[in-house]
Amino acid sequence: MNVIYPFLLYLLLYEPLASVLYRIFHDALGLDLTRLFCLLCSGLFVLVLELDLLRRGPGTYSDFHKIELKNGKALHFPGSILLAVVAGSLLNRGITYLSTRIVSKGFADADATLRGSGLPVLYLATVIVLPLLEEVVFRGILLGRLDERFGRAWGILLSSLLFGLIHFNLIQFLYAFLCGMILSLLVIYNRNLWASVIAHSILNLITILSI
Repeated sequence: MNVIYPFLLYLLLYEPLASVLYRIFHDALGLDLTRLFCLLCSGLFVLVLELDLLRRGPGTYSDFHKIELKNGKALHFPGSILLAVVAGSLLNRGITYLSTRIVSKGFADADATLRGSGLPVLYLATVIVLPLLEEVVFRGILLGRLDERFGRAWGILLSSLLFGLIHFNLIQFLYAFLCGMILSLLVIYNRNLWASVIAHSILNLITILSI
């Protein structure tokens, strides 16, 4: 239950709550901006709940505090993040090419929302709030608890699979699944959740800037 509950909380509350908020604010800021604003508000609310779960029942890789910068390791933390960002960017290029070959309505809708949104809300949601929320859930809680229950390899695989599935379309599933594995390895290497949060934020920023 300590594995299922954090995932179900994210799955059953984040998108449904955003939909409820969208019905309340319906096009108040324009179609795409209102949708993104509702996702932002929902994300902040769910983030508070997930952080409480992280605090009360931490997983193996839930540390937000210690970054090892001694004994020749000063470059390990930023260097590993850089490698993860490079790998994720190369994956993004491949997925972008694949999206021109495979028709995916879900991917097209997500792309249209990003293109039609106002910049301040877009950056706040996709570069700060959502990376933090997703890393807390999938690397901070699920990766550690699945690792403890099934072993490291299965922990990486299952948490990345769940991370891919919540994107609800084939193109984003492939990218999120593979990126999830990269971010999991990054957290395991550094034993610090900030590593994957920073890398995730940079990858989202690169995606926005490339639109």
